[in-house]
Amino acid sequence: MRVFVEEAAKGAERKMRMIASLPDAHVALTLLKFCAGFVSVVHLMRAVGAVFDFAGIDLATQSCLATITGIETDASAWALASLPVRLGGLGLHSCADTAAIAHIAATFDGEAPW
Repeated sequence: MRVFVEEAAKGAERKMRMIASLPDAHVALTLLKFCAGFVSVVHLMRAVGAVFDFAGIDLATQSCLATITGIETDASAWALASLPVRLGGLGLHSCADTAAIAHIAATFDGEAPW
């Protein structure tokens, strides 16, 4: 299982490197938000939770964002970028912050509410 998750994470990181190399920043940012990073591994987070360290995917997302915008992303910039759009952020999600919660939600998803 661990090898499968690591390969999926490497695939997500590879996808982000390709997105970062696109010449159109708007297209690249849209693809980053809706097709890479958090979105590409949410199913894994629901399956394995915090057992696997998803921080590498977050670092790849931050690196991709820095390449697209031309601005280095420190902790405060990443905190702002991960805010919802309605609060002035870019709506990018942190895999490391969400993995355990996603796993818990998946565990209780199939249970009856009563």
